[in-house]
Amino acid sequence: MIAFILAAATTKTGPRYLAMMLMVPGVYSGYVVGLAWISNSIPRPPAKRAAALAFVNAISNTSSIYASYMYSKEDGKAKHVDP
Repeated sequence: MIAFILAAATTKTGPRYLAMMLMVPGVYSGYVVGLAWISNSIPRPPAKRAAALAFVNAISNTSSIYASYMYSKEDGKAKHVDP
């Protein structure tokens, strides 16, 4: 939560870079807690538990789908700035 507040509160590059490095473990820890909760909530039958874990894993990886479409091709091109 601190990383998200830091990213929203400043426009300087250094603190925002630090905030982005802290955001990733924060999101990942929520995923691990969700997997542990599903594992303990649905112990039997094993097929139902496996389906629930597969669903959580699939939903958590949906960011890989939209991340490649987030920026346009023009954003990746270097822009020349005259001094």
